[in-house]
Amino acid sequence: MATASTKGARRSLRALVMRWPRYRLSATTMAIVLNESYGEVKRMFVRPEARGNGVASKLIQALESAACDRGCRKFLLETGPYQQQALAFYAKQGHARCGAFGSYPEHPLSVFMGKSLSSAHASA
Repeated sequence: MATASTKGARRSLRALVMRWPRYRLSATTMAIVLNESYGEVKRMFVRPEARGNGVASKLIQALESAACDRGCRKFLLETGPYQQQALAFYAKQGHARCGAFGSYPEHPLSVFMGKSLSSAHASA
């Protein structure tokens, strides 16, 4: 797994890329943006041939741990109502639907979800 991070005065970005040799040319990427009050999952994609093997769960757990280490106690995300696999995945990871956040407006093509992080992630 490779990691990269960039920090600004108020926000920081953490990106993880995981490549598994078993899945030729497949990569999983995800990034979070941390600000004063929450971390936001910005991008997450697992190639179809790599799905169902725990790749996404490992990535999101690593990002939650990294965010928790930096004092983040809430994870939020925006996805679409037609992304049924994503909605099921996030719900399985403990996310629940919530209202719009940040600069996002309420919109019928947006589903907002959130999860409280505990300090247990920092020691995981």
